[in-house]
Amino acid sequence: MSILVDNTFGVLSRVSGLFSRRGYNIDSLTVGTTADPRFSRATIVSTGDDQVLGQIEAQLMKLEDVLDIKRLDSGSSVCRELLLLKIAANKNDRQEVISIANIFRANIKNGTELGMEAKKYMDQGQLVPDELTVKILLDRVAKDDCQNGYVLDGFPRTIPQAQVLDEALAKLGETIDYAINVDVPDENIVRRMSGRRACLSCGATYHIEHVPPKAEGICDTCGQELVLRDDDKPETVLKRLKVYHDQTQPLIDFYTEKGVLKEVDGTVDMADVFNAIVAILG
Repeated sequence: MSILVDNTFGVLSRVSGLFSRRGYNIDSLTVGTTADPRFSRATIVSTGDDQVLGQIEAQLMKLEDVLDIKRLDSGSSVCRELLLLKIAANKNDRQEVISIANIFRANIKNGTELGMEAKKYMDQGQLVPDELTVKILLDRVAKDDCQNGYVLDGFPRTIPQAQVLDEALAKLGETIDYAINVDVPDENIVRRMSGRRACLSCGATYHIEHVPPKAEGICDTCGQELVLRDDDKPETVLKRLKVYHDQTQPLIDFYTEKGVLKEVDGTVDMADVFNAIVAILG
């Protein structure tokens, strides 16, 4: 049911307390302010027959805060479940997780055959096999917007993924044209990242060389102290770089042996890096 209430202190406690006192169970509860900040709307899912639901509505209408109640029957409303997943991934892997997740989400949402196959593994808490991941990826790059070529950013990340991708492309009569490694020395990366400063109060970010604050160590926006986050400390960056090299070097060797690896100097201006990549791609 959808309940319109006054946006006042303690209203949620009074509504949920009524359910508790009367012995009604709340399966789920979400509350948010409406377009008019004076009011909030609570959506409550509770189980019971018409008599029980009628009793709940009658008791809720006795509350001074409650302005209106609408029963959301299953046939005339949309219900969605929210799934929160915690994935073990370091910062180097997060972009890959996000990119692949977007493709997986689109397939599952659209009810595609590949999406439903992947969902079976996901529903059982299992990893989606590399073979199926590559199938979903190739299905995406077969779309019209990829007919003139495409760039795979952050994939593959492992030798098994690279091998499965090569095998799948071979069946289509295709190959990887180029594998581009933007090379930046570790000391440059450490200097770039350790130069970051963050305001924990308002979230603003700076860099002591490239985007310095007007006053050293002080946030331009809110005037609070800027800090060097643990993730940006040199020792932390070096540990992350070691993980990156351990994962990436085998792939560099893999594509070097295939004669498709191209190196780009990542220490120059960003525009020059971009132009160098464009020149490789032709």
